Amino acid sequence: MYERIQKTIDIQRHVRDDLKNSLICDSCDLGPCRLDDQDDDFLAPCGINKEQLALKNLAEKVAEGMSEYGVFKHNLTKIYDIDKLIDLSSKILPKSIDYVKKIDALFQEFRIPRMGCFGLGGLERDEVNICAIGPPDKIYDLIVDAHTDRNIKTIKENGAKGINIVSLGAPGAEIIFQTGIPCIGNSMALEDSIRTGAIDSIHFGKRTDISIQAGIENFLKRKDEDLSLPRKQYFKTGLEVDIDAINKSYRSGRVAGAVVIVGAKSMNCEWDMEEIVSKLVKRGYVVFVNGAHLYKGTELDPSGPSVIHLGFCEYGKTLLLGLDFKPILLLPGWKNAKLLTGALAMLREGYTVINGNEVFGTEKMCQDLEDRGFNIILDDKQVLSLF
Repeated sequence: MYERIQKTIDIQRHVRDDLKNSLICDSCDLGPCRLDDQDDDFLAPCGINKEQLALKNLAEKVAEGMSEYGVFKHNLTKIYDIDKLIDLSSKILPKSIDYVKKIDALFQEFRIPRMGCFGLGGLERDEVNICAIGPPDKIYDLIVDAHTDRNIKTIKENGAKGINIVSLGAPGAEIIFQTGIPCIGNSMALEDSIRTGAIDSIHFGKRTDISIQAGIENFLKRKDEDLSLPRKQYFKTGLEVDIDAINKSYRSGRVAGAVVIVGAKSMNCEWDMEEIVSKLVKRGYVVFVNGAHLYKGTELDPSGPSVIHLGFCEYGKTLLLGLDFKPILLLPGWKNAKLLTGALAMLREGYTVINGNEVFGTEKMCQDLEDRGFNIILDDKQVLSLF
């Protein structure tokens, strides 16, 4: 045994020389990333620096150590069985369903079918723009507080026409679905939005008064000639889904099936999502979208082939649809911990998952995933050939 250990250590010696601090991360679709040979101020694509990456890796070891003392029920880092991991992953689904119901109840008075603005065109030149980042229930607090008579009066006294709240990422997808408030894109859109010069404040879900005051102060410092805002693009959202009509259309053959797109496309995914969505609708599919990207096609009859936006990327949305048949799940970005865990959980429920990102694992692991319904297909034409 010791000879085997020594041999593997010898093989790794040159790697240790290159990665002295083990500053490597494989947590999301942007990676794997290595920061060991970068300057201290260098940022990974997700925005973290070397020190934060080291602490993140340390946190994973702390979670493992806590499990040794029963603080966690299971030591997930020592489960080497895919079926056990799938079974454990399925425990998140009831939580996802409960969360979807909670957010629906919170926003039900606001949701109506409407045209919502998606993209950086949702920013306004003559209003205080506040980008809300955080859970939808925390963004709800900002929506309520921003539109009190007192705050509206203060805003207008400072020369703005009003407060324009925008959001991004999964919360943004849910907020535009529920309230029509603009979604400016996925999480990668934040830097581009700041570059426009129109973001006056960023609200992280804590004190709304601080975010509003900062927005007013920065609005007064703005130079309109420096602003660069794209044209507005509108998409239909907030629809109540007529599941009975869709089920009937499926039985009659008018609808060929359904697809759920979970999450926005990652930068490493080479799928042409616009092409995939357009072709699926033309081939008779209903495309449900759970994530921070909106697609054309909702102007079609929602009981027939069309695109229906359902808000944030919670698997509970799919489970609560009530379809007579199981839609196929498309994951254009999967290594987000929530999306990955949920994808494994949906395998246990009998769903087929198609992932558009390379999985960094052994050939056997990838084959085991495929055998259980998790398919890795990098070419979008091959994806479309399945429908």
